[in-house]
Amino acid sequence: MECGLLIVSNEKTFLTDSITGRLCDAGIRCNSCEPSVSSIEEKKDDGDIIFLYADDIISDMTDVLVYIKDICLDDARTLYLTGYSGALKKIDEIIPSDIVKKSFVRPIDIKDIVAEILSEAHEISKRSGMKKILLVDDDVIFLKTIRKWLCDRYQITIVKSGIQAIKYIASHKPDLILMDYDMPITTGSDVLKML
Repeated sequence: MECGLLIVSNEKTFLTDSITGRLCDAGIRCNSCEPSVSSIEEKKDDGDIIFLYADDIISDMTDVLVYIKDICLDDARTLYLTGYSGALKKIDEIIPSDIVKKSFVRPIDIKDIVAEILSEAHEISKRSGMKKILLVDDDVIFLKTIRKWLCDRYQITIVKSGIQAIKYIASHKPDLILMDYDMPITTGSDVLKML
């Protein structure tokens, strides 16, 4: 199965080790990192699925939560959360519930998490055969609307600027690019010249 999981956690725990072991046995690439923007930035391309293990210090992690939210929106990553209800409520203030695939309130059954992630990995593997479209526009509402229209038939990635498009194209090969011609700073015309 061509799918990766990135576990974001303060420390290795029995829960994260059990999830990692079972998913690796099922053929999922598993990686982990600490909850910091730099650590997640370094390993974000390893995970089609992000699993955030939330603990009591979640209130000090606003920048990390915003970064995870942006990755999930921009790179179409699937997000799962686990933690006690108080921590999950704090996350809900920063990451809208429509971005979170599922939250697991502790105490949890590891089998449920593994089954859910395996099911999502199967869906991701099916989508990996789809044609890839890169949407580039500075209008976020427009991007979300187009993504909603096309996501059933195509694998959609959205970026909000010409510079983000160039960075994305440097490491990915979309089949089609739909781009706004008139964007601030780096216009669609500038991106085409760079390509």
